[in-house]
Amino acid sequence: MKINIDYRSNIHIEKVLSNLQPCKFLFLDQYCNSVEGVLQSLKFNDIDKQKSIIKLSGFPAKQAGKNIPYSMLNWFGLQFNRHSQIYQDFLNELLYCSISQCEIRKNALLCSKDFVLKHDLGCDDASKTILTRTEFITNLNEIRFNLLKEQEQLPDWLT
Repeated sequence: MKINIDYRSNIHIEKVLSNLQPCKFLFLDQYCNSVEGVLQSLKFNDIDKQKSIIKLSGFPAKQAGKNIPYSMLNWFGLQFNRHSQIYQDFLNELLYCSISQCEIRKNALLCSKDFVLKHDLGCDDASKTILTRTEFITNLNEIRFNLLKEQEQLPDWLT
């Protein structure tokens, strides 16, 4: 069985695992309100603009950086390439923080242990999106595996 992650879904677990889902967490010394807010903030050089965008969630967060051209990403003065390992590490830490510090997201991910995660929205072309479907699902699967391992709850098919 599959869980199709989508903020517009009426199914609790599908909505809660979305990067648009409101969730308060501390990430690299900044208080954030959603993964999407953080991702969209990366398109801006202005730190004050970044501070306001990381406080957004839902569709306002998604719209904040829509159609903003970017070649390099920025996180409060640190600049890095979208196609770099630094960015991949940044994504992993971002998703981990948003899940580990937000019980509703953490519980949803743990409850998904017997399901295949998928995300039909977006695309897999890293030159066209700040977060590909593969990056999103791969990170969620890795975080889920580690959380289940910590709690010794790995399902049979993962052992």
